[in-house]
Amino acid sequence: MIYIDLILNLSLLVSLSIVSGFIENHCKISKISPNVALTLQGVLFGSAAVLGMMRPLILGPGLIFDGRSVMVSLCTLFFGPLSGVVASTITAAYRLLLGGVGTITGLSVITSSFIIGAIARFYLKPEKKPPSVRNLYILGFVVHLSMVAIVFLTLLSKGTGASVAMKIGPPVMLLYPLATILAGKILSDLLESRRQMCELQNTKGLLTSLLHSMYDIVFFKDINGVYLGCNKAFAEHLGLSIEEIIGKTDYDLFTKEDADFFRSNDKKMLKIMKPLHNEDWISYPDGRRRMIDTLKTPYLDSKGSLIGIIGVSRDITGYKKMSDIQEFLAQTISTTSNISVVNVVNNDDKRAIYPDNVVASSNAMPIQSFFETLAIYLAKTLEMDFVCIDRLEGDGLNATTLAVWSYGKFEDNITYALKDTPCGEVVGKTVCCFPANVAQFFPKDQVLQELNAESYVGVTLFSHTGKPIGLIAVIGSKPLHDRDIAESILKMVAVRASGELERLDTEAALLESERQLFQAQKLESIGRLAGGVAHDLNNMLSVIIGNAEMAIDELKPHQPAFNELQEIRKAAERSANLTRQLLAFARKQLITPKVLDLNAAIEDMLKMLTRIIGEDIELKWQPKDNLWQIKIDPSQIDQILANLCVNSRDAISDVGKITIETGMKTFDKDYCDQNPEFFVGDYVMLVVSDNGCGIDKGILSSIFEPFFTTKEIGKGTGLGLAMVYGIVKQNKGFINVYSELNQGTTFKIYFPRYIDESTPLIKENINNVAESCNETILIVEDEVAILHLSKMILQKLGYQVIAASTPKEAIRLAQEYSNGQLAQEQSSNVQFTKNNFDIAIDSSSNQTLQNNHCKIDLLITDVVMPDMNGRELARNIILIYPDIKVLFMSGYTADVIAHHGVLDSGVNFIQKPFSKQDLLEKVRKALVPFEILKH
Repeated sequence: MIYIDLILNLSLLVSLSIVSGFIENHCKISKISPNVALTLQGVLFGSAAVLGMMRPLILGPGLIFDGRSVMVSLCTLFFGPLSGVVASTITAAYRLLLGGVGTITGLSVITSSFIIGAIARFYLKPEKKPPSVRNLYILGFVVHLSMVAIVFLTLLSKGTGASVAMKIGPPVMLLYPLATILAGKILSDLLESRRQMCELQNTKGLLTSLLHSMYDIVFFKDINGVYLGCNKAFAEHLGLSIEEIIGKTDYDLFTKEDADFFRSNDKKMLKIMKPLHNEDWISYPDGRRRMIDTLKTPYLDSKGSLIGIIGVSRDITGYKKMSDIQEFLAQTISTTSNISVVNVVNNDDKRAIYPDNVVASSNAMPIQSFFETLAIYLAKTLEMDFVCIDRLEGDGLNATTLAVWSYGKFEDNITYALKDTPCGEVVGKTVCCFPANVAQFFPKDQVLQELNAESYVGVTLFSHTGKPIGLIAVIGSKPLHDRDIAESILKMVAVRASGELERLDTEAALLESERQLFQAQKLESIGRLAGGVAHDLNNMLSVIIGNAEMAIDELKPHQPAFNELQEIRKAAERSANLTRQLLAFARKQLITPKVLDLNAAIEDMLKMLTRIIGEDIELKWQPKDNLWQIKIDPSQIDQILANLCVNSRDAISDVGKITIETGMKTFDKDYCDQNPEFFVGDYVMLVVSDNGCGIDKGILSSIFEPFFTTKEIGKGTGLGLAMVYGIVKQNKGFINVYSELNQGTTFKIYFPRYIDESTPLIKENINNVAESCNETILIVEDEVAILHLSKMILQKLGYQVIAASTPKEAIRLAQEYSNGQLAQEQSSNVQFTKNNFDIAIDSSSNQTLQNNHCKIDLLITDVVMPDMNGRELARNIILIYPDIKVLFMSGYTADVIAHHGVLDSGVNFIQKPFSKQDLLEKVRKALVPFEILKH
């Protein structure tokens, strides 16, 4: 009977293990909290123990034996302390309910079973590795040995312990460890199966995540070409969902031509049963063309049977295009001059573009075939309809096209305004892209409207110094699918195009230098020729005038030939006057130089000049006190003033102002190195300025040529400025002209300072100028040579200098500097130490300009600049630095500038050209207005 009850208890244990596995799986599927699941397991094992206790082995009065110890120990081993406590609590509660003399013994057995199960869990760690049969047997043996020992000790005092132990020992120690093994093995297998299933699910999730995270396209289809599945990359490539692709064939997803190609490769691979590789251009229903590299391999099941095809594809369109671009650029490096474009321009069919924002147009031949070839190549490679390659103009507001490729043909090169165009957004940026709806963003751009533009990509062309010099723009009538590829290709070709454009600009600058040298040589040659002709003509005119006068003396006024001879004499005298002007230009007229004060010489001429220019024009005289002396023929001063004032008068259409000004300038070697037309030394300056119509830059280089004039026939000989030029050169001086259309003209003449050799010359020392207090100066000047020279002069004296070539750049740099640190690109090559402040400047690197007080002390700005003048710029900078000092500079006189409302009276002003001494004095005066500068 005992063994039957034991077998029934064992059956209960097996059933219990199965139900436990069911609870475990159900909790997993239902996503029940782990603590709830463990509690349920405890309830299950506790309930099973109670059922076992309902069919116990009654071995004697108060001695009940059942399978509770197996239940509690296994529950604690496999499910942990929480489940064990629940099972123990239920079992103990039922034992207390039963009562009787064996209550203490029963509770002791339950407690010992829990403790042994907890110890076994700690050492065996079943959640990581299922316990072996040996370990399960040891557990069962120890649990029941403990139980027998408790029974023996409990009954020992009654004298029945030994007999009871002998009675229950053999069946309990034989069967219950085996029951523990059986139930434990079932639970172990369930745990192992669950662990393997979890690992399998994790592996599946990992593979799925890996598959969908791949950049490459992955797909698999059956032997008939029906898609069984794919990754997200393939679905995104087609613009469909994975569900929409499954069950479809290539004929449903691609063009028939491409589908035939795919199916042909499928059959080849299935025939050879080996991986097959191919690459080709693929067309999509939306019009895209992509270069696809594909590897196909057999799809086999676990038994090695063929299921279908696995394919892995990679979109290599970008790589292919980049490779082609690199090859193209490599070829053009050595063949630029030989590149030709044949049969691409149809001059009979020009499309009208840029109708509103065009500033000027030209029908000239294309500048360089390289840019034309590049434009065609970009249009084809990027599949865009319009490609434009431009050179930026110096004002930063306009661009001139170098090549315009539009819908299969070239357009005329033009100059157009950047404002309200996407090209205006590109300038200064590495790349700028509008992948869609670009025409809506720039409704005023007529080109975009004409082209029905959808997409736009542009890049800036930079010089080696980082200055924007051009741009490339591509425009399409469809949205841009491959933004990254387009941007990468344009950034790559921009490097090559920048070098080519900079090479062209360098050649143009060299040609301009050659032209200027030729112009100087031409004037010199004309001067020598004019001197020779005038000398011989004077001799002939002397004969004509002399003979005419003798003939007149022989005739009476009423005789027929008298009046004719008088006209001959007058014409000869006028011709003699012309020869004197030619001699002045040739620097060969007879002169009597005298040491004089230029101020005094001009004051003697003022009344006559007032009569020459008329009452409607104001003549303003601004002499410099304590002017140095010069040595010159006084009559030449009269000729210079008369000719320049007459020119100024004719340039003023109505009322206006002419300003005559004197000054003193010292030009040092550094300045003269930057300005080859100047010579080192001290000079007295004569300035004649007007606010007339100005001189067009196209004819500025010709104004000193003899007989060149823009005046109407009979109103000028074209010798006035030629004579001024000759007088200045004859006296070893030089002349500069500054002019802007509709703003006025300024002539600056420099005569060498006269120094009496018997009087010791006291030279002014640049070192006497008050030294820098480590102030920070912002210089804004659109003439690069002047900007660099000024920066270098100030840095050598210890100033921190921030240089900007445009007002917009100056405002940006000022805002950045206010934050404490500014990366400033330096353009000189200087290293020095001043007041423990070290600066190393190199033209090929960016240096960081540190400051301690995070403010700019002085703004030095040109007055006439693009976008905004110096006064407007100063107002913007003052908003950032309210205490900043301002020093204006200009090639015009301060009086003429003030007359135009740019400067107020009493402001700090320095006139170009200026010497190092002049600049430093003005800077210290501006920074420390009440400081007495010692020279």
